[in-house]
Amino acid sequence: MAILPPESDNRGNGHRNRGVVETSDCKRSYQQPILPSSDVSLSSSSIYPQQYHARPFMAATPVTVLAFAFFIFFPFLHGAGGASEEHDRSTLLAFKAGVSGDPNGALAGWGTSPDVCNWTGVACDAVARRVVKLVLRKQKLSGEVSPALGNLSHLRILNLSGNFFAGRIPLELGNLSRLKSLDVASNMLAGTVPPELGNLSSLNFLDLSGNGFGGAVPPELGKLSRLKQLSLGANQFQGSIPVELTHTRNLVYLNLGENNLSGHIPAAIFCNLSALQYIDLSSNSLDGEIPIRADCPLPDLTFLVLWSNNLVGGIPRSLSNSTKLRWLLLESNFLAGELPSSGMFGGMKSLELLYLSFNYFKSSQNNTDLEPFFVSLTNCTGLKELAVAGNDLAGTIPPVVRRLSPALTQLHLEFNSIFGQIPANLSDLANLTALNLSHNLINGSIPPGIAGMRRLERLYLSNNLLSGEIPPSLGNVTRLGLVDLSQNRLDGAIPSTLSDLTQLRVLALHHNDLAGAIPPSIARCANLQNLDLSHNMLRGEIPADLSGLSGLLYLNLSGNQLEGPIRATISKMTMLQVLNLSSNRLSGVIPPQLGTCIALEYLDVSGNALGGSLPETVGSLPFLEVLDVSCNGLTGPLPLSLETAASLRRVNFSYNGFSGEVPSGGAFPGFPADAFLGDAGLCVGMSTMVPGLPRCGGVQRRVLHNRRVVVPVVVTVASFAVAIFGLAACRAVARTASVGRDGRQSTLLSYGGDEWTERGDHPRISHRELSDATGGFQQSSLIGAGRFGRVYEGTLRDGTRVAVKVLDPKTGGGEVSRSFKRECDVPDEGGCRLPQAH
Repeated sequence: MAILPPESDNRGNGHRNRGVVETSDCKRSYQQPILPSSDVSLSSSSIYPQQYHARPFMAATPVTVLAFAFFIFFPFLHGAGGASEEHDRSTLLAFKAGVSGDPNGALAGWGTSPDVCNWTGVACDAVARRVVKLVLRKQKLSGEVSPALGNLSHLRILNLSGNFFAGRIPLELGNLSRLKSLDVASNMLAGTVPPELGNLSSLNFLDLSGNGFGGAVPPELGKLSRLKQLSLGANQFQGSIPVELTHTRNLVYLNLGENNLSGHIPAAIFCNLSALQYIDLSSNSLDGEIPIRADCPLPDLTFLVLWSNNLVGGIPRSLSNSTKLRWLLLESNFLAGELPSSGMFGGMKSLELLYLSFNYFKSSQNNTDLEPFFVSLTNCTGLKELAVAGNDLAGTIPPVVRRLSPALTQLHLEFNSIFGQIPANLSDLANLTALNLSHNLINGSIPPGIAGMRRLERLYLSNNLLSGEIPPSLGNVTRLGLVDLSQNRLDGAIPSTLSDLTQLRVLALHHNDLAGAIPPSIARCANLQNLDLSHNMLRGEIPADLSGLSGLLYLNLSGNQLEGPIRATISKMTMLQVLNLSSNRLSGVIPPQLGTCIALEYLDVSGNALGGSLPETVGSLPFLEVLDVSCNGLTGPLPLSLETAASLRRVNFSYNGFSGEVPSGGAFPGFPADAFLGDAGLCVGMSTMVPGLPRCGGVQRRVLHNRRVVVPVVVTVASFAVAIFGLAACRAVARTASVGRDGRQSTLLSYGGDEWTERGDHPRISHRELSDATGGFQQSSLIGAGRFGRVYEGTLRDGTRVAVKVLDPKTGGGEVSRSFKRECDVPDEGGCRLPQAH
């Protein structure tokens, strides 16, 4: 039971709200910019009426007269109080009636006791016994907020945050003239905010964040002259920021972030609200410049969060007067100009977070010198995170970077044009947990001294021009959970010391020149979830120990020179979602045990020398979406189990030795003919139509017999399509394996819907284009003929010269397929199987 002291009515004697302890939430020490709790503490000490004792009759005095009056009128006062208690009781029961879900049973005891002050979440005044506080935070309540709450005339605190209330805010809440704190954050409320909330003249805390409110921000909120904290973030408010909000001169905390607000930021926000400590207008569509002026100082400003808008101009020089600033988050705007140097940050010794990423800032000296910017930050001794990524900044990383705050934990310089080498003294930033220098023009080697950053957890150096070997000392940074060195020119072997990184979750070394074998010791990285070693020059077999990585989700070893079988022990990787072993020299069969990798969504073993049949168990993978087994030597029928693969949307069976009837159920009717090219032994049943594939059985022979004249034309077109897509597939796979320094991206052939999708820049050539290129396959374009067809020379519209082979399907399918693969093996022409990976 919570009994609270009454609110004093002596409003002119300096003792207003006697017995109420108002917490100064707005002056709390901010550890992070979260909205302070609205559960304003009211004193729990109770003030009870003085106890009177019988004493002998004496002459009337003022005291005895008052005592006499008290005994005379007390029954009537008590009766009136009882009526008020009953009024609050019926109001709370009406609120309960609007609650449709109460899984925690928070309101189960409501109504069982006549004393509402004993009900869960309810607190009362000590004497009048009126409800002054209703707090039901995070009780998983659902339903609608009852308008009856507007009858709790003594209510001072209402907190329904963290529930599942839907519908609208009742306009009747505007009747609660004594209300100091209203918190309905993190619900499912929607509609517009009633302007009647502007009548809450005592309100100093209002939090409506994390709902679905729309429409305009009510300008009536500007009438809340006592308001100190206003949070309307994470809703769907539209329109401009009403200038009326600037009338709330006591406002300390303002959060309008994550809405759909547009227009300029009113200059009066920064001029009239001089007490502001926290302002968040992020993730809107606000435009114009940041209206902070020298004649409107903001001495107490601590957090300025304006990221993800359409703001232009530069960082206002007058912001340097806000020396208490701890967070300056301006990323993802259209801000421009030179990065601030001397004078801007010199007095901001408390600055912790500086985010200027993804704007249009330049470095000094016409975007060639980063040193003045880093020098300007050396006085920010509390700086923890610095991000200037995505600005196309140029220049080298200056040695002065070592003088940044020893408290610095994150440094983000990615997506710029920074060149030169990584400074050796960068390792002096010993407390860094995240270093991101990716997507720049940094050259030279990875300094071995980087191992001195023993607290480093994430290292991003990808997409640069780094060369040399991966330093073995990297294995000493045992806290590393992510290492991305991909898309560089690193060579040598993968250091076995990386196996000491027992916390490693992501290892990305793809698109380098790494050679040698995959170290089996990597399997000791028991927490590994993502392993990408693709597009290097790795040799040898896939280590059997890798199957011990039972938590692995992504494994990509494609584009190497790996040999040997796909081991059956891969079945231990039951969490695996992506497996890409394409464009290697793997042999043997696809192990049936692969069917136990039930989480598998993407399987690509194309461009190898695999034989045998495609296991039925592959079709039993419940989440499989992409299956590519093209350019191998697989034989036999396509598994009927693939018809039941409900998630399957892209397949590629081309250029194998598959035979028999193509399954007609499941997703197969939607797969294009491209998925079956080069498998001359395949046919379709009566209920299926795949262009280029013949009908199965006697039906095909009857059609050929009855349409003797038409068939040669049809065969020419069908076989012509086979040749077109065959050559395109061979060239695409060849380019995949020999990807150059300019491309630097994996090309994965896949089939889905009615088009051939690929990652890369290999065009799809239509029948009409090739017909035009060869002059309609004129005799003058013929450059060769053989047992399996004819070869024509032509020139595409863009000037590209091509050779097109038109296969004769009357020749045995297996022989055609093998002949085609042999032609594809020519290194200059590309093909399904390659003698080397680069």
